[in-house]
Amino acid sequence: MNDDIANVIDGIEHKVHSLCLINKKIKHENEHLRNQIVELKTDIETTKEQLNELENKIKIIKLSKSIENKRELTDTKLKINELVREIDKCIQMLNQ
Repeated sequence: MNDDIANVIDGIEHKVHSLCLINKKIKHENEHLRNQIVELKTDIETTKEQLNELENKIKIIKLSKSIENKRELTDTKLKINELVREIDKCIQMLNQ
């Protein structure tokens, strides 16, 4: 009977030891996963900041192109006006 009790106690000790090892392994894995989460959150924040910067650059480029197009339009209008004046002068010369 004492052998049976000793065997049961040995079995329980073995199972407790196994559970302790499994628990230690799971805790280590859990800590690793928590560190990964922190790193990924940092990466997400960095990516969001980069996205915001790129969106701002796009806005600036669009605004710049808009201003550039307005300048080109103004320059074109000025050239057309100048050409019209030249044509008017030529017509006046022809009428004289």
